[in-house]
Amino acid sequence: MKLDERLNEWSRWDSLRKLGSSPMVRSSLAFAAAGYLLLWNAKFQEFLTIKFDAHLSLWRIWMVYYGGIAIAMATGLYSYYCPKPIKDHGTAFELAESACRHLAIMGLGPKYLEDVRALEFECTAAERALWPPARPRDDFLAQMRGRPQEPEALAALIIYAWRIHNIRHPRLRPLILIIYGAGFGLLIVPAAVTFFQVTFFGLRYLF
Repeated sequence: MKLDERLNEWSRWDSLRKLGSSPMVRSSLAFAAAGYLLLWNAKFQEFLTIKFDAHLSLWRIWMVYYGGIAIAMATGLYSYYCPKPIKDHGTAFELAESACRHLAIMGLGPKYLEDVRALEFECTAAERALWPPARPRDDFLAQMRGRPQEPEALAALIIYAWRIHNIRHPRLRPLILIIYGAGFGLLIVPAAVTFFQVTFFGLRYLF
């Protein structure tokens, strides 16, 4: 499998949801705003220069700041572009279980089918290439209307629609994943360096 195909697979919306919906990750938006106010404050800059060596330690603060900015940017893109069915339900089966009987009881199956057709029509050529297989046939859904099997038939359609939502924006999703990776990388580097320095000096103090 090519790298772009792997990135597209790894960056499905349900995978990005684990990051974008995390309270800790979403808090990076506030962190980025606070960091901006602090880092461009003259008195705070002077404090950092006095408290830390400007050449050896200040770079860590900048890396943490830019890491937070990258994560905030990726989270903002996720929040804006991720389809609502993916945001609200982590799996297709979860959505189908919660909605299929309601749609059948309220007689909303035909309307939901029209919504799925509209969703298919909106998809680009790149998205159509990623469509899930085994779409429930329209005539099968019509045959099941009013029968005890109608909720199961609608569940199959709901799962199909959720999977289409999950592959929307195939060019944007890998970019969001890359931005998340860059952000976490910027945060990990100063944390790792500080960890090894603290450990090194601790061992020197003990021995």
